[in-house]
Amino acid sequence: MTVQLEPVNLQTAEQPESSSIIRKRVRQARAQQHERHGGSLLNGNAAFETLLSTLEHPQHQQQMLQTISQQNHWSNRTQVKILRIARTIADLQASSLLRTEHLNEAITYHTNKDDLRITRISEPPAT
Repeated sequence: MTVQLEPVNLQTAEQPESSSIIRKRVRQARAQQHERHGGSLLNGNAAFETLLSTLEHPQHQQQMLQTISQQNHWSNRTQVKILRIARTIADLQASSLLRTEHLNEAITYHTNKDDLRITRISEPPAT
């Protein structure tokens, strides 16, 4: 996983979350994962089918992830890892659905953005 950070202007930066607030969000996310997966399972051990069942737009998001994966020569295992990371991001934001923004954030953590051929999953067309 690669994380790239941008410079921060400390003069205008917003106050960061305190450790206690972050700890509370992590505990809530873990509780949500235990509830979703039953018992002691967390997103890191969740079945692929379970992850897919929480997508906001399953067909569109899965198709776009597969397209990005093919163009970047990623394996199926990499796709599952991206889904697991995206599901965790959604849990930390207290979102029951895995949204496109969560997938896009997880993709940016997977690779260097300069190496990506397609950088974002687009939103599905309005119905």
